[in-house]
Amino acid sequence: MFWVLLLIRVWMVDSFFHEASMKTFEAPISVSKKGLFGYSISYESSKKRLIAGAPKGDIIGQVFTIGLGSERTGFQKITFKELKTKLAYTNKKRAQSWWLGTSVAASDDFFVTCAPRYTDDEPIKKRNAYDKMFVNYGVCGIEGNNSSLRFLNPMTAKDRQRNATGIVENAMDNFGWSIKIKEPEDIVLIGGPSQITGRVIVYQQPKKNPNRYPILINKFILPNDPVRFNFGYSITYGNFFGDKSVEYAVSTTYGDVGFPKVYFFNSKFAHINTLTHEEIGTLFGGCLCTVRLSADYDSLLIGAPLYAKSAYESDTGAVYVFQPNSGTSPTMLTRKKILKGKSPGGRFGLTMVNLGDMDGDGKDEVAIAAPYEDNGAVYIYTGNALDSEPEKYMMKIKPEGFQTFGLSLATLWDYDDNGSNGLAIGAPESDKIVILRSFASVTVNLRTEFPLLQFESNKSDENITFKVILSVIYPKKAKNVTADIKVTAELTDEQSKFVKNPENGIYSYTQSLTDKLSSYNHTIPVTVVIPRKDVFQVISYRIKVELMEDPMTIPFDPSRVLLSESSTLFEQGTKTSSRCTGARCMPNLEPTLTTSLMDKYIIGSTDREYFNISIYNSGDHAYAPCIKVEVRGVRILKASKDCVLGLYEEFICSPTISVLKENTWNVTFMEMEMNTLKSEDESILIKYDIYSHCDDTIDRKTFENPIKLYPETKFEIKGQSNPSDIINTTINELKDFQKQIKHVYTITNDGVTNWVDLEFQISFNNSHHINVLNSSALVYPESGAIQCAMNNDFHVIFVCNFPLNRKQKAQIHVSIELQKDSFGETDEDTTAVIVSELYLVTNHMMSVRFYDTFLSLSTSLHISSTRVALWIIILSSLLGLLLLIIIAFIMYKCGFFRRNNREKLEGLKESVHRQSVYRKSMRASMLAAARSNAGQDNSELLFNEDDLQNE
Repeated sequence: MFWVLLLIRVWMVDSFFHEASMKTFEAPISVSKKGLFGYSISYESSKKRLIAGAPKGDIIGQVFTIGLGSERTGFQKITFKELKTKLAYTNKKRAQSWWLGTSVAASDDFFVTCAPRYTDDEPIKKRNAYDKMFVNYGVCGIEGNNSSLRFLNPMTAKDRQRNATGIVENAMDNFGWSIKIKEPEDIVLIGGPSQITGRVIVYQQPKKNPNRYPILINKFILPNDPVRFNFGYSITYGNFFGDKSVEYAVSTTYGDVGFPKVYFFNSKFAHINTLTHEEIGTLFGGCLCTVRLSADYDSLLIGAPLYAKSAYESDTGAVYVFQPNSGTSPTMLTRKKILKGKSPGGRFGLTMVNLGDMDGDGKDEVAIAAPYEDNGAVYIYTGNALDSEPEKYMMKIKPEGFQTFGLSLATLWDYDDNGSNGLAIGAPESDKIVILRSFASVTVNLRTEFPLLQFESNKSDENITFKVILSVIYPKKAKNVTADIKVTAELTDEQSKFVKNPENGIYSYTQSLTDKLSSYNHTIPVTVVIPRKDVFQVISYRIKVELMEDPMTIPFDPSRVLLSESSTLFEQGTKTSSRCTGARCMPNLEPTLTTSLMDKYIIGSTDREYFNISIYNSGDHAYAPCIKVEVRGVRILKASKDCVLGLYEEFICSPTISVLKENTWNVTFMEMEMNTLKSEDESILIKYDIYSHCDDTIDRKTFENPIKLYPETKFEIKGQSNPSDIINTTINELKDFQKQIKHVYTITNDGVTNWVDLEFQISFNNSHHINVLNSSALVYPESGAIQCAMNNDFHVIFVCNFPLNRKQKAQIHVSIELQKDSFGETDEDTTAVIVSELYLVTNHMMSVRFYDTFLSLSTSLHISSTRVALWIIILSSLLGLLLLIIIAFIMYKCGFFRRNNREKLEGLKESVHRQSVYRKSMRASMLAAARSNAGQDNSELLFNEDDLQNE
């Protein structure tokens, strides 16, 4: 006799949202045409109302609340008295639009909105005087009393000037393009990405402390990891790295040199990590969304709405799924998969929102919009689709009559009190918002229980009963559940018959879930035939479960439920038996495991490995044996043809025929996925339970085979000092000027192991010359910047922990600041050597830590003696420079540097020279004539020779 079990998980959730009940809200009459009603939306759950912005509704912009509860209040306009007052003193033509309602964010009991384009004449200090300049800065308000907004204090002047690059920028910030509220602490983060480098400010409980000034996050960014463009484009938070900790994620779509980044801050707003993207121009980080895909950590969805699949299209859009790089101690997020848009120009991923766990599988669903795909579309993805392949959306929402449908999204938490969430979708180009209602899901798992099939030899048939068990998991917040489950059992062999309706071969019944029991049992009687054989088939069956009525085809009822995709709704199998000499067969199954793994397996050395289990029977016939196999540490990718996947991720293997005495049953070619192993994995465990009869859980033998794993520590380490030459300095210079040097280590993982938590330690010699508190060490792996921790050990100064996959590189930048007062006169005419040493720390076995010196770098300081004080040298140099400037100025005034004057001077010199030559020649002629008349009286001579020579 033999036994086979087949369990199939059926995808039953065709959609969550009931499109037939979709409700549309159009802009109120007070909103001007094309006022962008629905440009931003959010949901205030305690009051069951929607917050909607219309930033071009009038000159200021408008914000409305829309009641959605049982006592619906309709539209209520929210006033902002501060902006109204300022508008009264402002030229309306100059004001244009201040875009109040550009962004709105609601907590459980309050909301915040901003006018990021507010402009005004502000006094700007220029040197010693004040001028008024036309500047732009964001004005934000928090929900107050009587449908009004209360002004939120701007950041302090000191913070405003912290990263300003010009006089006017001191007054500009543009806050309010992005808002995120963290609950339940009521921490409000507001981004201003469009001015200067972009900024993010934080208000802590602004409803309770309205007069408190916000904190500027930018001042906590590490100096070695700068941001220069649109910081604060999108903001979210989640538990990405630490145990029960919260990290804030802030995007910049252009980073510092064009590469987009996502910066991570801890709960105290200290900069802890940076994720850098390698593609430019995709608007990576245009939208951030946190989702829960595992029980321990959050994952991050990052939208890139300008992503293009090829050079022949543009702005298709994509969403990147990032998950923690380790299940136990993640230090960075790694890319899991990419969801790509369906249409060029659609800008898929421009907006998205977490819908919560809609189907009860422990994973959040998400809505992702492509607002420019034709007139807009919204795609619904399950958590299972985000976490695994293939890339498949569950539902596409694309109604007619809208423009930019999906430009804004909001989750309506527990909107119908049924444990499920609704969805609000804005179409601002149409000035409309739609509301979709949803159904909750229940998880139904089917299983059967058969008795021990052992029969007396003198009988030809016998009646048995088996149980059909439905285990049900309900939504936690569902008040009422309306669902009827139909169970259909079918006998597929020719011998066994149902006691009731034996001729049909089909048995069915209906089970209501109204009572919300965790388990429903139903007994089915069957007559089986006992043939005259040692081994024979008893029964072959097939059972399926389905929902009686599809809620999508009837008017919306919030108590109706769907069957979740994680439900087990089908089972089929065969039961066998055999005749034994005693009252019960007593097999003796002895397993032997063989594996392709080497004795010392190196993590990452192979992608796949295999194991086989041979089971030898030395006892009675085993008519219904089975073996349940699980591997801890890696997944089983492929199993033997005798095996199927069970409810708890274990494989249940049964032979196609009974295992007779002194026969062997082989479970072969069990393939393990080895390429997911990382350095932190110490071993894998192959565990298997053997049953002589699968329905008899008492008769069980358990076997375990642990396999030790070893990481490969094969790294190439290079280093460079900056400056690399000898530094010539003096004692006075070391006292008066702060000296800094840098040592850079480049580490390449040439091994096959992906390291999750690589640890390097840095120590210094001559540490009394180093100002340790002002020195720092930063790691730059490919994923971003990580700051090394300072160590209290006397020798170890910094400890750097970071992930490094195979073939990847990382740099450690060690900035060393010299202690000013650590050098004295006795150090003159000597050379001081500053050395840093890099150690790799590994745990090869048990808890023993090994320290390997990989590289040391040094910087030499030659300290020269000097007799002249440094301030005298500097002053003399300045005086000499001033003297040169004065001389040059005098020469300029005298015309030495003017080309025209030089030409006139040269001409004058040439004219004087010609006149002199002419006079000399005339006098020489006269002298010659006088000499020829030598006979005449000398007194009559007009000139004498001496006079001519003098002339």
